[in-house]
Amino acid sequence: MGKTCPKMNTPQCPRAAPTGDTAERSLPSCCSSVFQGDIMRSLQGVQTGVRRRVSGIKQLSSRNVLENKNRKAIHDLILTNPGIDYTEISKITGLNKQTLRYHLGILASFHKVAVVRDGRVFHYFENDSAFQAMEKKIAIYMRSGTTRGILEIIEENPGIHQAEIARFLDIAAPTVIWHIRKLIRDGLVHEERRGKTIHYILTPDGTVGFGKFMNQVPET
Repeated sequence: MGKTCPKMNTPQCPRAAPTGDTAERSLPSCCSSVFQGDIMRSLQGVQTGVRRRVSGIKQLSSRNVLENKNRKAIHDLILTNPGIDYTEISKITGLNKQTLRYHLGILASFHKVAVVRDGRVFHYFENDSAFQAMEKKIAIYMRSGTTRGILEIIEENPGIHQAEIARFLDIAAPTVIWHIRKLIRDGLVHEERRGKTIHYILTPDGTVGFGKFMNQVPET
């Protein structure tokens, strides 16, 4: 209850308070201050209630960010599938795009996962310190059937040439060239020209990375 106007029930201040847009202007200054005080107290009560509701929400931190079961499931999936992409995560978890995007954003903001973009595809890793840049590239390539096949053939047959790779994988020569150019660009494959023929071998980084992710990264 607000305070009672000291002039209430007097000719200067009738019991019934005026209403409408001109109500406040028609009140004596004493009544006006009383009504304004009531308004301020009401606003303060609303603000207090809001603060209490907000303070009841558990604030996210690096310690509790994985307490949400969906985020924990996403994080565990990324840990066991380095380089997994957005579509794969959505398919395995069954989460809709909006929900998945929200949780991935939180995981990234708390540095629980690292994001690597390859063209239009986003790939996810444990965090920025778990894998080196070269290892992330290899993990991504190992998730692609064609690129993985090319790496496997070169690793098993050092010095193999383009036509042999195409024959092994039963794919067109231009497709082999397109994939190998990316592998050469990223420092995973080295080419050697012998006469008119170009032969391919894995670089030291390619050899180490291939050995590390051969069994760890499933083919998709």
